[in-house]
Amino acid sequence: PDSAPMDARQQLARRKQQVFVAFWIASVFLFIVNAGAWWHYLQTKEAFQALHSEKLLAVTHTVAYSLDPESLQALQTNQAPQAWKVQHDLRNLREINALGALFLIDTDHQILFDTRSDLPAGAHFAYLGQDTLLCLDALQGHDAVGPPHRIDNEPFRVATVPLWGIDANGDPVVAGVLGAEAAASYLATLHTQENLLIGFGLLSIFGLVIIIGVLGNSVSALIKAQDALSETEELALVGRLAPAIAHEIRNPLEIIKGSADVIRRRYAEADSADELFEFIPTEVARIDRLISEFLLLARPASLLREEVDLEPIIRRVVAGLEPRLIAAGISCEISGFDTIPRGFIDPDRIEQVLLNLVMNALISLENSSAEDRSIAIRADSLNWRGRSALRLAVLDNGPGIDPAVAPHVFEPFFTTRGSGGSGLGLTIARKIARDHNGDLVLESPRERGTLFILYLPLR
Repeated sequence: PDSAPMDARQQLARRKQQVFVAFWIASVFLFIVNAGAWWHYLQTKEAFQALHSEKLLAVTHTVAYSLDPESLQALQTNQAPQAWKVQHDLRNLREINALGALFLIDTDHQILFDTRSDLPAGAHFAYLGQDTLLCLDALQGHDAVGPPHRIDNEPFRVATVPLWGIDANGDPVVAGVLGAEAAASYLATLHTQENLLIGFGLLSIFGLVIIIGVLGNSVSALIKAQDALSETEELALVGRLAPAIAHEIRNPLEIIKGSADVIRRRYAEADSADELFEFIPTEVARIDRLISEFLLLARPASLLREEVDLEPIIRRVVAGLEPRLIAAGISCEISGFDTIPRGFIDPDRIEQVLLNLVMNALISLENSSAEDRSIAIRADSLNWRGRSALRLAVLDNGPGIDPAVAPHVFEPFFTTRGSGGSGLGLTIARKIARDHNGDLVLESPRERGTLFILYLPLR
């Protein structure tokens, strides 16, 4: 029915739309999953850091509560044995609370106690970087927690709190700074999670590339199917119109041809008229040949397949064209046919295809001024589209086909030879190839020339 091509076109359009929708859904899904995972990771990292800061400050305050003004005075004046007892108590608190280090400095930036340094008490606090900034904040009366830093590839964080005393007026005043350093073990867990997220992101990208490849092939196949459908619709239209057009044209042609014969006999004595009357039957024969090719293009496939060798077929084609090949000084090489299996084909139709390809190569070389003009006809077998097939290549070293023209060479009535060609030869040749479940394609050779390849499945 007439609605069938339209339905098929609509189905192809829907399939193509579904492919693009599936691609965007997959892309958006992977983006959302990765973005959600990173957002959760950042939220977890922020929560861990806040929890660790709170815990570290709480432990540091606990240690600070154990230090009274007398303890600070003992450390500042290095009074023994009071200073030794304070230092001993601080070391015990460090071990009990699993701290990496404890340090005390006074308002003059002098070290009172430090488990991280061999400097004696009373030495100037000379640490640079974040620790110095944290101590300055604590000397202003503020609690401070620094960002993670690494010692021997282990993550640590430092917290500092002010140590309060009483001045002469009985007002609270900062008497020193207590710093505590603790291992930030949660960072190792976060680092593992971060590596997993990076791996998952890379895996998602790899998966998206695969999806793009698969969907790209699907889109390419759909485009080819749509092109094939368009070609089928055109041929279907040709098939419906061709018989009626051929009938309506051939009847007047027979009348014209018969009338020309009558006129020729009537004026046979007039020698000057003979040459003019020769044009009429010649042009009638040309139009009749064009109609026959047109009908062949429109006629449904009717193949008489048999298992045959292709070498005799191609040699018969070359032998028929040998006088023109010799006259034009064109060599023709045939190779590979003795190594390929027999093909299950319609020999007459395949001979028509090969004759068309070799004839096109011959005409191209006849119009070429190049030296050592040659045609190569090669055969081999291969796996083509998942099936065992024969491949027949016809290659010439002529001027080649203009890339702008190449996409149109299989279109009906397209020709570059003007009135010398009907524009149906390659169209019919490809139709015959596809009727055999094969194909005829135009390839671009590495050097100049033209290369047509005929694919024929073995079964």
